[in-house]
Amino acid sequence: MTEKFELSRRKVLAGLGTIGVASAGVGLGTSAYFSDVETFTNNRLVAGSLDLKVDWEEHYHLTNEQVYYQIEEDTQSSWVPGVVDEIPSYADPDEWIGFPDPTNPMVFLHEDVVETYLDRTAIEAFPDPDDDGVQELEYDGWEYDACNDGADTPEDLDPMVEQVAHRTLNQDTYDPENGVIKPLVSLEDVKPGDFGEVTFSFHLCDNPGYVWMFADNVEWAENGLTEPERKDPDEDGPEGDTVELMDAIRTVWWYDTDGDNVLDDDEEVIFRGSLKDSLDALMTDTGIPLDGDRQTAYDEIGAIGDEADPEYGIRECFDPSNTAHVGFAWYLPVDHANEIQTDSVQFDLGFYTEQCRHNDGVGMETEILGTCDITSGQGWGKQQQFQDGTVTSFARGRFGDNLDSGAWEIVLAEPDFPPTIDEANYVWTSGATVPFSYSYDGTTATFTLDGTTVSGPVPEPRGKVGVQLKADEASISVSNLILKGANGTTVESGQALGIYEDDSPDGRGLLWLVYGDSCVDTAQGFALEGDVTVQLQDDYAGTDEGVAFDVIVE
Repeated sequence: MTEKFELSRRKVLAGLGTIGVASAGVGLGTSAYFSDVETFTNNRLVAGSLDLKVDWEEHYHLTNEQVYYQIEEDTQSSWVPGVVDEIPSYADPDEWIGFPDPTNPMVFLHEDVVETYLDRTAIEAFPDPDDDGVQELEYDGWEYDACNDGADTPEDLDPMVEQVAHRTLNQDTYDPENGVIKPLVSLEDVKPGDFGEVTFSFHLCDNPGYVWMFADNVEWAENGLTEPERKDPDEDGPEGDTVELMDAIRTVWWYDTDGDNVLDDDEEVIFRGSLKDSLDALMTDTGIPLDGDRQTAYDEIGAIGDEADPEYGIRECFDPSNTAHVGFAWYLPVDHANEIQTDSVQFDLGFYTEQCRHNDGVGMETEILGTCDITSGQGWGKQQQFQDGTVTSFARGRFGDNLDSGAWEIVLAEPDFPPTIDEANYVWTSGATVPFSYSYDGTTATFTLDGTTVSGPVPEPRGKVGVQLKADEASISVSNLILKGANGTTVESGQALGIYEDDSPDGRGLLWLVYGDSCVDTAQGFALEGDVTVQLQDDYAGTDEGVAFDVIVE
């Protein structure tokens, strides 16, 4: 199962972009946005089976930023600078941290000032209930719940929303004069020696998932040449030909294991290089594949576009019970000046996730549907949704006599059966969740339940396809539903559709879900897959059709 912008994948665009210098007037920032489509009209699905939520804290260092710490010398104490260009000769090097990238630090921070320094340089965060620019996960009796409060919609970038979990409201996030919401990272007049850092926390809710980082909406411009820039020997090519800023800005991405916004010696670097090289990696294929297990070796950059190749190591999914952190730092070395004046570049950074189950972690390459009508209700789906109230064919998994011989438990048939097209025995395990799939290739239908398959030629479908559930003194549910068309379109329809312990005096409970004509062209071929769970009550009568589910084809 996948999540995107439209129906079947979700991007959470966290909006890192627009680095500019001097008269360009902008630094990291663009019209960042989040997008989340997780609900459907008129159905009974529990939406959000693979929900991705994000929060963050961002910092920006100015060249005159200083924090002091106290030292003891000859029974005398004194306050000395804790932010320096070079480690003092009298100091213990092990007490200093290179920042933002220890391999090429712009400054060194003494370990005693790190927390104060980060608080002082914090310019915005989410959530930030008191609007001080520092992330708060608890505030005045409120406690942050990522899966309920995390950011994943455009409204989450609006600092004016009236909710405890909101984005910082200050001059960096909102322009009150023009009523404009500023980009997630929006800095002005970046000069050589400046740098910034942001750590994103992402949270998978409900199910484990593969996660990628990617860049989108990339734009860059020379914006003309100023007189000093035109004369600079490092200025390459004619006007508009080269954007030196792309190479001048240095970047580093890492797994910020402890989420402290600092690249520690024991934390794994994902990528280090110029902004140009960084964007090239993020824009290739699905983006940079992230690894959910720090204990196993995985080459994230080498594996781009070939994520499942064992040559690049073992890639693990991210567990929904854990918070993952990714840090991003940028810096403009002091040896760059005139050649980058007026240059600008902007881009969005996002996270993309696919559910582990039913996916191999190689990313989504199929066409994405913009709209798709999915409905559900009680009663008989074919009578309420199909032309003439009939099916062209169907597949069924039922209780039967629950033996490996005798009455069938799995069948493929046309509406006037018997006889059946194909049938098989299957032994259900009450309470177990097992996979199922139904596919049509243009002539033949194949139905597989937990490894047992029936198959045969069926009439050409006329349009819709759906799932019908039936239960009495039992529970039955389907989950993790995915519908795929022959042309590569993919539709995720939610988490679960189920009848739970129905003992209605009126007989079996009936519930259905139907995909409309706009979802896939079933006549050209399609596949529907998911999981099914049957739970028998103690008073289950044991009849053949007491609990069952059908894949129904119009």
